Amino acid sequence: MPALAEIEQAKAEAADRGRDLSGRLRIAAPRLFAQAFVAPAVCSFMGRFPRIEVDLKVSDRAVDLLAENLDVAIRMRRLAESTLKVRRIGELRLVTYGAGPYFERHGRPSHPDELLRHQCVVRANDGGDDAWPFRVDGRPTTVRVAGRFRTDDSLAAREAVMRGLGIGFAPFWHVREAVERGQLEIVLEPFATDPLPIYAVLPPTRTQPGKVRLFVDHLGSVLAKAAALD
Repeated sequence: MPALAEIEQAKAEAADRGRDLSGRLRIAAPRLFAQAFVAPAVCSFMGRFPRIEVDLKVSDRAVDLLAENLDVAIRMRRLAESTLKVRRIGELRLVTYGAGPYFERHGRPSHPDELLRHQCVVRANDGGDDAWPFRVDGRPTTVRVAGRFRTDDSLAAREAVMRGLGIGFAPFWHVREAVERGQLEIVLEPFATDPLPIYAVLPPTRTQPGKVRLFVDHLGSVLAKAAALD
């Protein structure tokens, strides 16, 4: 029965909290997010629990948790209905950004609709990344952008924008350092969309060990501290 399974899982987690955790954690996360947040969280978690081992799969594609025998995958998008277990562990501030030389040549957009006449650097991961979300007059809307350069790589997109090829759209943490150095600037802030949720996605058919729940808790605390910097 589900209630009994939950009780047993709670008992197992309580037991794990009372002793050193051990065993292997298999985690998947998008590439840049893994570098910036998941790998540091893994390192501090393994420092706290020296008998834990971790396999970190880094990929921007949507992984199959069951087929790839994963304990948890991190996803940064609004999720459709699914049989997977999900837990929201944070959110991402999304920004529209560009480089000074591009704006000097083409002007700074003051409204999302003006993006239609600009070159935009489009992330081409899942076919929907050319529809950029905004909030206009308090209501969510999207603007379908276009440009001469498309890529499925976040770093390549940021580099193209920094070199003046067009305007980009990304989580703020992708561009924070470049903004602080004056290489990039944020535009259209009054029209910023709602933050993008970050989820820990868990297989539907497994009872989750305490180490999985504790790692997800730990990653959530890492993300909360990082969000305070935005």
